[in-house]
Formats: sequence, C-alpha cells, structure tokens
Amino acid sequence: MKNKIARTDYPVAKIAEDTYMISDFGIANCYLLVGEEKALLIDCGLGIGDLKGAVRKITDKPIIVVCTHGHVDHASGDGQFDEIFVHEKDCGRNYRFQTSYTLRKLFLIASKGVVDKTITLKDLQKYKKRPTVTAIKDGHAFDLGGRNVKVRHLQGHTLGSITLIDDKSKIAFIGDNVSPSTWLFLPHASYVDEWIVSAREIRALADDYSIYWGHEKGLLSKELINTDIKYGEEILAKYKRNRLLFYIRFYPRNDRVNGSVVFRSGRVRRKRK
Repeated sequence: MKNKIARTDYPVAKIAEDTYMISDFGIANCYLLVGEEKALLIDCGLGIGDLKGAVRKITDKPIIVVCTHGHVDHASGDGQFDEIFVHEKDCGRNYRFQTSYTLRKLFLIASKGVVDKTITLKDLQKYKKRPTVTAIKDGHAFDLGGRNVKVRHLQGHTLGSITLIDDKSKIAFIGDNVSPSTWLFLPHASYVDEWIVSAREIRALADDYSIYWGHEKGLLSKELINTDIKYGEEILAKYKRNRLLFYIRFYPRNDRVNGSVVFRSGRVRRKRK
C-alpha cells in the first residue's frame, strides 16, 4: 500500500508562549514546545494524515519526539520521524504491538464517536519504515535551546508513563496518568497503590504548574486531580488484598466527566517481599 501523506489541517491551539496543543482530529492531544534551537513534540497520535507537515506550519526547527506512554493513540504517528523517545518500561514488544497497523486500524474504527467525522480509514497512514525507539529513564532532560524539559517517571496508566515538566511555560504534561476517568485496567498498567503515588506527585506539581493531559480540552483542574486521588484512597481502604476473581470496576461509577478510577480487582496492591 502506498504511503499516503495528506491532511495537515489538525486543530491547533496556542496554550502558552511557543507552546501548542495539536488535536489528532479528536483522538488525542499532541503538544509542541518550541525552543531557540529545537522543538519537542510530546506524543504523535494515531498516525492520521501528515502530523509532521502540521508541525512544519508552526516551526522549521529540528523536531524531537517523545511519548508520555506507549499506547496506540499516543505513539502511532512515529513512522514520520527517524527517532522517538519512550520510557524503557514501555519499549520492546509492548510498543511494537501498540503501534501495529492492525491495532491502529481497529482503534480508529472503535473511535467513531470521538474522531472528527471527516476522518476515514484512508487517512490512516501505513508507514514503510519505523523509527529508532530510544529508551529513556527518570531524570532525562531535553535541551531545546533556552528551554529545558525534564522527564519524571510516574507509572500508573502504563508502567512507563512519564510526566514532562517545562519550566518556561510552567506546564506539566502528564499523558493519561490522571484524567476525568483514569484507566488502570488495561494490560501493562500499574497497581492502584503504585499509581496513587504518581497521582500525588502530579497533585504536588499542580501547585506550581498547569497540568495538561492527553485528551479532550487538555487542562485539568486541581479539583479533579484531588477527586481521583480520593477515589484511589477509597479503593485501597476497601480492597485490603487483591481479589482472586478477575473483574473490572468503575469506581465509584462510570463517570467520564467528574472523575473516576477504572481498575482490575486483581491488581489493587502489588505484593512486596
């Protein structure tokens, strides 16, 4: 199949000086941070159209691409770039599966109620080459020239979820680690007791930074972060041990607006020696 690079009309919003939120046609948010020498693209979406072309409308500086986590809707636009940075715990077999064309296709079909109605399967790119996936760890920093973006490994939504902290804009980009409906039930997610440690760190960051997540309008309120943490604490109080029978629980209810935590009953507490 011939690689089709087409649409560059991604919705773009400027959220701070030299800082842009690029919607992947409703699927997820990508964020572009422009420094004096380089630009950092945080997440690269599902691989719809020509994301690189959309970035080039904003800046002609060399582009560094980093993923907040290795899920299909955040990392699958990687084929337009030579290198992509991902935390070491989200690399390898999991990354290859998440960014496979088959999963991307299924995800787009399942996103019918979310994605822009003008998007079709023909807009999904099938790349001839894949980038070099470079593993990073907690403490990594991206020097953009006059702008230094720090990496904080805060597992939860995935084992390799990271937060990117930008002192210039005073924004912390957290991926999907806290959200109106925090998902901890998917394969490769952390236990609830591990996630809540990360959530508390994000809440502490919110005292000094605006918190942007990976979907919808981006900006999260302190109140919603506090709500998710409260629900996590209630889960830990009610589940003193992991349940043998596997089921997915929406706590306290299936609420994708006001805050909820979705978890697996068998993965509440990590067994420690």
